[in-house]
Amino acid sequence: MKTRLLLAALLCMPLAGARIINVADEGILPGKDITREMNVLIESLKGEAGVTLFFPKGQYEFYPENAIERYRAVANHDNSLKRIAFPLFGFKNITIDGGGSTFMFHGRIVPFTVEGSDGVTLKNFSIDWARTFHDELRVVESEADFIVVEADPDRYPQTIRHERLQSQKYDWTDETVANIVWDPQTRAPIFNTREYYTSFRLHKASRIGPNRFRLDMDFRNSPPPVGSVLISYGENPTSRLCPAIHLANSKDICIEDITVLASGGMALIAERVENVDVESMRVTSAAGRLVSSRADATHFLGCKGLVRVENSLFEHMLDDAINVHGAYVKVVEYRGDGQFLCEISHFQQWGLIFAEPGDEVALTSAETIMPLHRTHVTQTEILNEHRFLITLADVPEDLPNAPLSLENLTWYPDVIFRNNVIRENRARGLLITTKGEVLIEDNYISSQMHGILIEGDNNVWYESGAVEDVTIRNNTF
Repeated sequence: MKTRLLLAALLCMPLAGARIINVADEGILPGKDITREMNVLIESLKGEAGVTLFFPKGQYEFYPENAIERYRAVANHDNSLKRIAFPLFGFKNITIDGGGSTFMFHGRIVPFTVEGSDGVTLKNFSIDWARTFHDELRVVESEADFIVVEADPDRYPQTIRHERLQSQKYDWTDETVANIVWDPQTRAPIFNTREYYTSFRLHKASRIGPNRFRLDMDFRNSPPPVGSVLISYGENPTSRLCPAIHLANSKDICIEDITVLASGGMALIAERVENVDVESMRVTSAAGRLVSSRADATHFLGCKGLVRVENSLFEHMLDDAINVHGAYVKVVEYRGDGQFLCEISHFQQWGLIFAEPGDEVALTSAETIMPLHRTHVTQTEILNEHRFLITLADVPEDLPNAPLSLENLTWYPDVIFRNNVIRENRARGLLITTKGEVLIEDNYISSQMHGILIEGDNNVWYESGAVEDVTIRNNTF
């Protein structure tokens, strides 16, 4: 761990002799759509190592219309063609220094995608959306079979179609489906929020005044009380399309002094990345809003090396502060000669790179998750997003005639989570499912559900990684 701590300290150090480009000299200025100019500038730097893009402080606007588009499979999100503001593909030692700026996004666009890169630093900026991916509807009347909500017409415009309340976004509308009730006084999920959950699939909406809507429905238990705020955030498969920062198949990434005020998914999602350093990150809600990110603040799937998160604030998210885990994949059939046909189990993990030649894996019981055999991978072949072929160096002679899974043992990180604040969010604080060495200390943790949850499953999220070395000390719950 000491060696990896030293590595973490070195990750964010600026490179001597790095070329610094002031984006203003490239015509990239606040107050206008700079998406195309940003894409072109980044493309022009391909093959050059050791570059810093510096933004003079201001508010820079990013729109999807002229952004590059790539099909992206993003773990724990919804796969799709995604338009990208900062497409950092195949870079080495590049820094994006926002200089304290705000990067304001509009519509369905992914701010940062880092793929196949080594030595990327993102620092000194805020990420926000002019129109968030969720709605905040204030309850002004509440009866046994209906409620009346009030919507801010500028922040959360609504419309009615076929007697259903719909949320008007940048260039699309969302059904009012997934929801949670928030308490504006505590700025957190209302106490016993499950009592007020309801499915909006059968509601009947009518407009009864300026920006006021009556919603008739059968409540599961109780209607949300007057003064509470109904948070609505769409439905699958279009409610997690735009994470703020997506890291994939990369190495030595530094996130420093970044604020995420909104996102259409997680604030930070990393998959198959070696060494991620998160220092002084803030995931919080903007002034006048209760909710920050649509999903987790940070999430790490199938990473290795060291994941370090320190001196950060995670609040007002609609999901966990941090989740670290691997993935179980289903064995569909054994084809002989060490080759298995496998299937990625959860639809929000489709497209996952499960393993590559040289990785150590465990053949496990799909029912008990107990390991049956350890070996290494000699060959893989991706068939499509859902299925792949994998060949193992050796297979037990008495292969069980029972449901089987595979677990990657190579890609589990050590974790340091220290001196952070988690509060006023839906769901959990920390989910830790990694075989690496874990240190959780000097944190303030006040989440809706478990402060720290250690578990694995092979039937819902298929998150693998039985823990072996976890230290929890000096935390306030």
